[in-house]
Amino acid sequence: MFQSANIPQTVSKELLQKRLPELREELLEVQHKLRENKAFATIILLAGVDGSGKGAAISRLYEWMDTRYLFCNAYHEERSESESARPNYWRYWRDLPARGETSIVFGSWYQEPLRDAVMGKIDDAELERQLSAINRFEKMLAYENILLLKFWFTLPKAEQQERLHDIEAKGKKGRNFIEEWSGAEHYRAAQTAGEKASLQTSTGYAPWFVIPSQDPDVRDLALAETIAQSMKKKLESGNGKPVSAPAVVTTLSQANAVDAIDLSATISKEEYKEELEELQDKMAYLTDRKRFKKFGFISVFQGNDAAGKGGSIRRLTRSMDPRNYKVHPIAAPSVEEKLHPYLWRFWRRLPKKGHSAIFDRSWYERVLVERVEGFCSELTGCAPTTKSTLSRKN
Repeated sequence: MFQSANIPQTVSKELLQKRLPELREELLEVQHKLRENKAFATIILLAGVDGSGKGAAISRLYEWMDTRYLFCNAYHEERSESESARPNYWRYWRDLPARGETSIVFGSWYQEPLRDAVMGKIDDAELERQLSAINRFEKMLAYENILLLKFWFTLPKAEQQERLHDIEAKGKKGRNFIEEWSGAEHYRAAQTAGEKASLQTSTGYAPWFVIPSQDPDVRDLALAETIAQSMKKKLESGNGKPVSAPAVVTTLSQANAVDAIDLSATISKEEYKEELEELQDKMAYLTDRKRFKKFGFISVFQGNDAAGKGGSIRRLTRSMDPRNYKVHPIAAPSVEEKLHPYLWRFWRRLPKKGHSAIFDRSWYERVLVERVEGFCSELTGCAPTTKSTLSRKN
């Protein structure tokens, strides 16, 4: 369920003026400490009903915090051509903050499922499926040292109607933070969808906080207080440490897919050349078909050094259009990549529809060489904070 920020419903101007300098100092201090130790990244997610002042709250955070380490990602209902050509979460993956940074997310991964539920485009079962996917995504963020703070802005219906009429009268109806689906016309449906989302997605690692928005000063004070306290608590707990994962007991059968391969199989050079040419022609035909424009294609090559990955990739791509594929050789992550979730560098390389991405080594390195050499833990898959991976060669 939602957690309520520990702030009174009203606050005097005197108290506000006294508290604001202290709060701003706390926010700046916690930001700078985080910037120094880069223990984690912070995501501040804003959601709630139209007219509740989310845009104004963002502006105030920009006044109170150090904007060098703060940025805002606002996502519109209409996706760009590049976004539409990739998986639904790609635009959120792409914009994840690095450790030491704070990101404000507006129009987040909650917007589409909640809007579709309110507008009757999906049923309860589909909403639950999409919320489950969100839970998995947010758990991954927690495992990767991201502090996720989710705020739901509330406003009584009568006051919402008054504010929206005022916005429309001032000619601001098209502003980015007006979302239609959570307006007065759909107030009850939006509240119901929000309650369902809170029940399923308010977790210990990604809680929802309710922010009453009748008084803008109370609203912004509650938001900033919760952010400062949460970041300070995580810093004081000493962590860079990821969320603990439960122990996994596995009983994998010894007879697996690798064991099933016949390593003694041979083929004559004549047959090889004939079949290879035939398969290359088929690959060219398939990737050139109109239907191929509806999806992206990923091919992963994994194996020991000198196992023939490079040669196999060359033979695969020989008949493919170079304009429509890219080969990604995966080596040790860069300094920038190490400051982001492990999968970030692979997400950024996902192909758009009609294109192919070929990975020479891949995300499987985390459970292969990285685990063998002690660069990540067996339970969480996250890099240990006590051991540097700067020297890793592969």
